[in-house]
Amino acid sequence: MDCLRRIQTLLSYTAEDDASPIGGGDNYHFIYNRLPVPYSNAEAKIRKNIELLSESKVPNRWPVKRGFVNRSPSGFIECGNEKFSCYKTLINDKFAMWALIDLEWTKKLCREIKSLGIKTCLEVGGGRGWLSKAMSEHSIDMICTDIESRESVYDVEEIDGVSAIDKYGETADALVISWPHDNASEFIKKWSSGKWVIYIGESPTGCNAYMDFFENFKLHKVIEVPTWDYLHDACLIGRRTECSDDFNSKGCLRESLRHLFPEKISNCW
Repeated sequence: MDCLRRIQTLLSYTAEDDASPIGGGDNYHFIYNRLPVPYSNAEAKIRKNIELLSESKVPNRWPVKRGFVNRSPSGFIECGNEKFSCYKTLINDKFAMWALIDLEWTKKLCREIKSLGIKTCLEVGGGRGWLSKAMSEHSIDMICTDIESRESVYDVEEIDGVSAIDKYGETADALVISWPHDNASEFIKKWSSGKWVIYIGESPTGCNAYMDFFENFKLHKVIEVPTWDYLHDACLIGRRTECSDDFNSKGCLRESLRHLFPEKISNCW
C-alpha cells in the first residue's frame, strides 16, 4: 500500500467544476497538471478509452504502471483528488463497467482457458456484456446473461443466474462471474462440481464474493488485471469443489491470495 500511496502523491489533477462528468453530462473535458513520466499520458488514455466505451468498443488497455507493486495486481493510475475520481464514477455509472475490462488482459485469460480446453463460457450477472464482448473477440463462445439487460454492448439474455445455470450448465465449459454481489455463492454452488469457474473481483475480505464462495473454489491460475486504486481485483481461474479441505486445512487458496495481496490478506485471515 505504501507504493500505491507513492503513486497518488505523484499525481495531481484538477477539473473545471462545470465540466465534471457528474454534473456536466457528456462533457468529459478535464484540465490537469503536468505529470511525471510515465504518467503524463494517463488522463489522455482514460479519455480515449471513454470515447471507445461511448462507441460500445472495448479499450485495448487501461493505463497502469505494471509491476510497480511486486506480486500485486497492477494498480489503476488514480490520485486521491475527489474531482479526478469522477472518472471512476463515470465509468461505473454511465457505462456500467465495474471491473476494468480491456483486450490486453482478456487476451491472456482466453489464451489460458483455451489451453484448458475451454471453448464456451456462461457469464452470469454479465451487465451490459463488456467482459463477454472482450472474450468473444478472442474467439471464446460466450453466453452472456443478466437478470436485466439495458444498453447492452453484447447479446445479453435476460435471465437470473440460477436459471441460466439450469439452462446452459451442460452446454458451457466454464462459469464466468465478474464483480458479483452476495449471490456469487449461490451461483457456484449451483455449478457442477469439478467444472471450471472464472472469477473477477476482490478477495474474500473485499467487496465482492463472500467466504463461502471461496470455500467451493479451488484455485488453478491467477491472471493480473488493472484495478482502481485501493481495490485488489484479480482474475482467478479454478474449479468448483465441495467445501474443499484444501481451503479449510491446507489453506491452498488462502496462500495463493496472500501471494497476490500480501499486505491485505496477511492480517485478515
